[in-house]
Amino acid sequence: DRVGWAKDDEDIPQGAVGTVVALGDDGVRATVAFDGDVGAYNLKVGELTEVVTLLAGTALCGYAEGGTSSEFRDDGKTIIFSLESLGDSVWFDAADEDLPKLLTVTEALQASGAQHVAGHLVDLGGGSIKPDPLYEGECRYIVADAADDDRIGVYNCGQFANDLAIVPVDGDGGLAVREGGAYADVADEVNLLAIKHQLKLDDGVLSPLAPRFTLRRSVSFANEAPMELGVAYGEQFWREALRLGAE
Repeated sequence: DRVGWAKDDEDIPQGAVGTVVALGDDGVRATVAFDGDVGAYNLKVGELTEVVTLLAGTALCGYAEGGTSSEFRDDGKTIIFSLESLGDSVWFDAADEDLPKLLTVTEALQASGAQHVAGHLVDLGGGSIKPDPLYEGECRYIVADAADDDRIGVYNCGQFANDLAIVPVDGDGGLAVREGGAYADVADEVNLLAIKHQLKLDDGVLSPLAPRFTLRRSVSFANEAPMELGVAYGEQFWREALRLGAE
């Protein structure tokens, strides 16, 4: 089936525009384009000559080289490791064959034999999971190393994806939800990608290994010009970013 990773990447040089970094079986192209005026990378699907369809659950790209941290970094690249439901989707390699599958948290716990998820309170009997507010360990946040512009590809280009539900507020440096809507509703509508964590088994505990930017829903691409792909970072991320920005 089509659920899984897009194909391997080619390296792209700094400032490259329209270079293929992920190629699906049907020819979908995910490109990292550099906008010299804005001075920022964007994750885009490149120009296509025919309609290409990818299914929900396809992991289009990775996030970045990096690690975990107990502190939120106001660098635009920090991701919160937060699971809100045992039905949330995660990537897990149960067979340890470097072929992770998209499972629910419950399925990942069952496949691994683990009873706990790092930084979370798990109640299997009650059917719930939530972030542990008292947790002070290193698995609260996932942080990116400095980008190596000479080796940007499918495994790390997700760090350049923007949350298209959030727009800057003119004049005061603030942020707002696009068109004044509710974040969850707008994010679901405008962002094709979701952050799905790949987990690993670490001393009997499921811990975050890396975020995988995964299609939220099946989509057919027929664009004749490069099109930016957005990812939902979540309300908690934006609360943290605004709090640090106000300090």
